[in-house]
Amino acid sequence: MFVFRVVMFNALGNLSLKEVLCFLPTVNRDIMLLGGEPTLRDTSFLKELINELYRRTKKVAVLTNGTKPDKLKELTKTFPEMHIDVSMKIHDDEEIGYRER
Repeated sequence: MFVFRVVMFNALGNLSLKEVLCFLPTVNRDIMLLGGEPTLRDTSFLKELINELYRRTKKVAVLTNGTKPDKLKELTKTFPEMHIDVSMKIHDDEEIGYRER
């Protein structure tokens, strides 16, 4: 799996789809969206982005903290072949959480 951190925000706010696509590699590799929280972006933006990714590769994955379960459900209905990894901290004690990782 080629992990490509898709930059979707900058200091001035959200990047456009065209700006985000400028960062994508042109090679046909598996791509994982991660870094920041991908599901904070508008659903229509994510659908357009994922459609474009599937034009470039056969495997797309999203790494999320699961804060937007309704959005994840909608994305999995639209892209049933897409892999979604949910990673979350399960400890209230920050020191324990980091020590046990």
